[in-house]
Amino acid sequence: MKNFNYGENLRILRQQKGISQDAMAMKLNISQTKYSRMERRSDIPDSTLVEKIAEILRIPVSELLPPLEELDYNTMAATHGSGIALKASELLGKPTAFIIKLGSALALAGVAYDAAGGASSALEFSDNTALYAKWTAAFTMMTCFYNWLGGLKS
Repeated sequence: MKNFNYGENLRILRQQKGISQDAMAMKLNISQTKYSRMERRSDIPDSTLVEKIAEILRIPVSELLPPLEELDYNTMAATHGSGIALKASELLGKPTAFIIKLGSALALAGVAYDAAGGASSALEFSDNTALYAKWTAAFTMMTCFYNWLGGLKS
């Protein structure tokens, strides 16, 4: 990300609401020291924690996150996609974001299915083994991708 610092943004939003670090830590069920560290770091925590913080501060999740144009691959990978998934949910609504995430997961599952089919053919697997390999690859790809984007919660 270019200029966005999650911890600094969180500190400013918390102070604007007049909430102390101790109070935030208590509401999040973590130590004040751990919360203080969160405000000193620039990376975005997991989506569950971001949603809980937004709820405590009574703000939309989008206020805690960088603008979409600042989300880069490293940010999405570090947060398991929570930044982009939460932004999509916020901007498009949860049903639309769910359909987009599920559709993306299914598309990648199809690619994995075809790739496993090609590998099974090249390795001359039996029909049953090839079918098992294709469906295992498809299901694994879909599950990994869907979870990386934040799963059902976001």
